[in-house]
Amino acid sequence: MRHNLLVLSAGRKVGLVRALARHFEVVCSDLDPGSSSACQCRRSLRQPATDDPGFGGWLTEACASGKLDAVLPTRNQDMLVLDAHRKNVGFADLVLSPLDTLKVCLDKVALATFFASIDGVNVPSTVTTESFWEVGMEYPVIAKDRYGAGSKRVWVVRNKDEARVFWSAAIVQPYIKGREYTADCFFGWDGRLVQTVVRKRDRIVDGQMDVGQVIGSSSKAVEKIAGALKFCGPVNMQFIVDKNKEAWLIDINPRFSGGIGLTIAAGADYALHLRKLVTGEEIDPLPVKMGVKAYGYREYIYG
Repeated sequence: MRHNLLVLSAGRKVGLVRALARHFEVVCSDLDPGSSSACQCRRSLRQPATDDPGFGGWLTEACASGKLDAVLPTRNQDMLVLDAHRKNVGFADLVLSPLDTLKVCLDKVALATFFASIDGVNVPSTVTTESFWEVGMEYPVIAKDRYGAGSKRVWVVRNKDEARVFWSAAIVQPYIKGREYTADCFFGWDGRLVQTVVRKRDRIVDGQMDVGQVIGSSSKAVEKIAGALKFCGPVNMQFIVDKNKEAWLIDINPRFSGGIGLTIAAGADYALHLRKLVTGEEIDPLPVKMGVKAYGYREYIYG
């Protein structure tokens, strides 16, 4: 028996939807399914914006009429609203980490504050643009959205003149030069860390991995983070490793990463993990082939 999975705000996540479709009957939803490439792959629904007053009612109806077994969010900006609508999914499983975890992960100031006291986890100093002038942080610095995701709206600021790029919803961090890595993680309902796959991001375009390589299946930093917060389902953690080989935690996204296809291609089928999570089966880590690479490309859906 194949279970029904609603993928919210599916957008252009074609690769993810195809991976999930090997294990679920997938239903995609978006504000405008006609312009969503992922919605062309499977059955689709038109959804209201998550901050629309009618979203809760729509979610209840979608779960009931579609006899959905699980609901999967794909965007950080939907998650706090979804948490408030947990009761609206009825008997379906909402694959979403607890509210206390979301509040830490979705706010970069809260993230830095929380992990500053956790031994074994390095986080860069993080201040709002308003506080930056009082703190006296040395240039260069990084300015980015406080609640942003996907490395969009990120600026390297080298001096006071360039600081005019600061905006009201931004935070500022020291510029850490080094290699970027993603740890794709999967957790059980009880918060147990099932599997970790570490990918090196060799080239990044518009916040997404364009060229990358699988280089590890464990991380001491990830284990420390997993022990400090309760997660469930897919989670990706972003790190920068500096010249001294120190790993700095930059972001935690409680969802599938944009580069999850590389992790799956290396043998860690997180879509299968998700199916087992929903069905209540035991989830065991899968063998991972080191050195598997991914190269960015464009693929079209014709219809």
